Amino acid sequence: MSNDKAAERQAKIDSIIKNLAGSAMGMDILMKSLRASGLSLMNIIDSGKFPTVTDPERLANAKKGIVIDTETTGLDHKTDEVIELAMVEFTYDEHGILALGRVYDEFNEPKKGPIPDEVVALTGITNEMVKGHSIDPAEVREIVAGVSIVLAHNAAFDRKMCEANFPDCGFDQVDWHCTANQVEWIMRGKNGRSLEVLALSEGLVYGSHRANSDCLATAFVLNSKDENGRSAFAEMLERGNVPSIFLIAENAPFDRKDLLKERGYRWAADGSEAYGYKAWHKEIPGDEASLAAEAEFMRTEVYKREVALPCYHVAAVSRYTDRKPGKKEFFRTAEVKSLEEASQQRNLEAEPTFDL
Repeated sequence: MSNDKAAERQAKIDSIIKNLAGSAMGMDILMKSLRASGLSLMNIIDSGKFPTVTDPERLANAKKGIVIDTETTGLDHKTDEVIELAMVEFTYDEHGILALGRVYDEFNEPKKGPIPDEVVALTGITNEMVKGHSIDPAEVREIVAGVSIVLAHNAAFDRKMCEANFPDCGFDQVDWHCTANQVEWIMRGKNGRSLEVLALSEGLVYGSHRANSDCLATAFVLNSKDENGRSAFAEMLERGNVPSIFLIAENAPFDRKDLLKERGYRWAADGSEAYGYKAWHKEIPGDEASLAAEAEFMRTEVYKREVALPCYHVAAVSRYTDRKPGKKEFFRTAEVKSLEEASQQRNLEAEPTFDL
């Protein structure tokens, strides 16, 4: 085929694709054709492409939140530093994100030394890029003060980092939700819960391991819907707003560790993940059925007797932080009560308990 004919053929193909891409019906035809050929069409994540809700009834009930992500010099919030902080503002209601807003993205030159080579390789952030840059706490404080919720795709990491690096910015006063752990992604047909996997499943690509890109990707995947039309955001918000208890399996027999692990308990090797306890721990929903099931498990499978285990009452404002969320209480397996009943009992006793 001559160069002229090849160019003419390519021009016709380009014209057909352009026409198809110009309408929703055309895009659907194009996507089906590509899938039938074993191919896929990917969209580059861009804040301008996020679908904005214009329903006046939903807008009337809108609240404000931020998606947040940090890039850091390491994994220890007590010693490592934030080198990039990104926040994407959004409005929302109970059903989902209505619109994206301002994007905040700033570098910060670490004070304790250069960025480790492995972090440079992972994030692409070099010492030259952050040199002379700093994050203004006053600007961060102003953004956080105007929101009802903070979202992160690993809130247990980002919240600790934010509270340690920006202690006076209000991160300890606002509700946090985890987009990785508060959505049943596998039940939604996903192959995992990593942000890259979730984005790819939605036909989206982005520059991962940079804070601003991760924030936008998080917002887009939360916009996905299940077979019943329920958004991932709605599921995350509902699950995160359920009161719960943080249960610590203190002095659990060593030979029960596999049972505890299978049930979703995690080991706190140095105590930092369990409020100072070097023990297995898990967050339990606060409804009566869940509490009763956990009491039965502890009584019959783990300790083989009635026990009183340390626990803390947890809500969105105190979740994912290493600050103790109020007074220590006790999860007693002898008698089942709801959280509400336990709270009433707490007002009558010198030392509060969850009698379970």
